[in-house]
Amino acid sequence: MKSSTNSSISPKEKLQHCLDTCPGPDICPYSGLLIVGFENPQPVICPRYKKWLKQVELEHELRNIVPENFSDKSFENFIIRSAETGKALQLMKKYVKAKAWRSGSSVLITGPNGVGKTHLSIATIREAMRLGETAALILPVDLMKGSFQEMNERFERLQAVGLFVLDDVANDFEKKYFMQRIFELFEHRYRRRKGMIFTTNLSVKEFLSAIGARMFSRLYENLVTLEIHDVDDYRKTLRNKNLDWLKGEKT
Repeated sequence: MKSSTNSSISPKEKLQHCLDTCPGPDICPYSGLLIVGFENPQPVICPRYKKWLKQVELEHELRNIVPENFSDKSFENFIIRSAETGKALQLMKKYVKAKAWRSGSSVLITGPNGVGKTHLSIATIREAMRLGETAALILPVDLMKGSFQEMNERFERLQAVGLFVLDDVANDFEKKYFMQRIFELFEHRYRRRKGMIFTTNLSVKEFLSAIGARMFSRLYENLVTLEIHDVDDYRKTLRNKNLDWLKGEKT
């Protein structure tokens, strides 16, 4: 944004001129602040820069929450490859639009590897954070890493976040201490009507068996199940795309 000493130009006019000639908010030497007027200088914040900065902050926060190779996942780049994936995408968009986790609604996404379960979860987190929500994504195995103090602090943080994703649930609920803490987490969020998202390779029946009937009953009254089984592993498609430079060579 350029400064001006011409007091005859209104802040609105100067802002519009700056927007028309903007080289891009990422290279703005004035950090989005436009000063208009000489005798009575008026600061004007560039809306384009403000929007860009918010996106940068969001991307940075996402990288602290999700694996780096997943941090770019969004609804926009989710590829619909079947009726089930299309249905799943629309339902997760509705989940965000309604902020349904705030009323205790949870989503269970099941299906084999590579059908887009984690992509949809991270895309949901991205949109929730854009709306100002706090969020977290964690694997069950990572819940139990570190000392008892570190584990307790981790569970306390997960109780507080607005939207919580437990990704890639398997048969991880065997240890007595883990079962106790995960039930406490479920119970805490259930009583405060804070929804969760679960992704798993297990069937719905196997998921119920893994978490136990007691925990499942807490979820069931506000649980939507999405089953995705009618597509091949998306990672094969990505591999072909990523190795496009090898065309003509044996892979």
